Amino acid sequence: MKKIVSILLTVILLSCCITTAFAASENKDQSIKEKLIQTYFSGDNSIENYEELYFHKNQKAELDWALIYVTTYSGTDEMIYRKLGDIVIEQDHGDIPFEVGYAIYDYENDKFYDIIEVWDSDQYEDLREVFTNVYLKQDPNHDRYFDKLYDQYEYLVPEEEIEKYDELYYHTNSKGEIDWALVYIYYDCIFDTVIVRGVLGGKTIYLPGPEYPFTTGYGLYDVAKGQFYDLWNNTLFDQYDGLFEVWQSIDTSEIEPEKYLGDANGDNTMDIIDATYIQRYLISRVSKYEIAKTAADVDNDGEVTILDTTRIQRALVGVCSLG
Repeated sequence: MKKIVSILLTVILLSCCITTAFAASENKDQSIKEKLIQTYFSGDNSIENYEELYFHKNQKAELDWALIYVTTYSGTDEMIYRKLGDIVIEQDHGDIPFEVGYAIYDYENDKFYDIIEVWDSDQYEDLREVFTNVYLKQDPNHDRYFDKLYDQYEYLVPEEEIEKYDELYYHTNSKGEIDWALVYIYYDCIFDTVIVRGVLGGKTIYLPGPEYPFTTGYGLYDVAKGQFYDLWNNTLFDQYDGLFEVWQSIDTSEIEPEKYLGDANGDNTMDIIDATYIQRYLISRVSKYEIAKTAADVDNDGEVTILDTTRIQRALVGVCSLG
């Protein structure tokens, strides 16, 4: 009899464990929106707008938090003003469950946090910068520094001659205030044909002629100084925190030629100078901003090493081929 009772207890315990594990798995597989509804609402008929705006990953490339936006049909009639860094949010009512509609979903803790609640903490890496860029990009009139161009470049003709202007990225300080912005301008102006060629921030650049007022069309606006700088200057990458990483992440294909394998110095040819250039890079005589890493990595192992130099030298004398 005791043996039968023992077996029954074991079966019950196993059943409970399986049920618990299934429930945990089911919860893990729920979408963020489903978790939100389950936590705060009786159904999705209360939600007016819902967007998942950004997914952040940790150093292991695992999702650690997401930025979401939620508005509901319920709320008060009071006007809400909140300042987050340089962003002023104005709404005609407080949203439920998040005051200005924005929130963080924490994957590890499986919880939601109002963005106002976590704004001043350092718990969520890059949060202030991510929010600033997401929020301003949603605004069709987000270009904040366009008029400053005319203050600095007095020979700029009226706005009609500027075919394209875009503020591509806003960098923020620890308070969430914008300290610099990466901008792009295409100006309808004819110059004598002078080839623009070289390596800028690790990318090979080729243009039939310089743009105006920035050589490649890309510039940086320093908010504190109220000054634009031509990005055709590799020293800026050391002066402005995060600029190199931002430059790597944006699409600059319109000013990049097709990759010329072995062309480490961006002069559109592969020769012994490129082998020497890699050697100088390896002893820190050439910075990471000045070498075209994807072209210099001829063995495609993800790194620029002395083996790439050797392979270029062997290719130049016909012992091997590249690619």
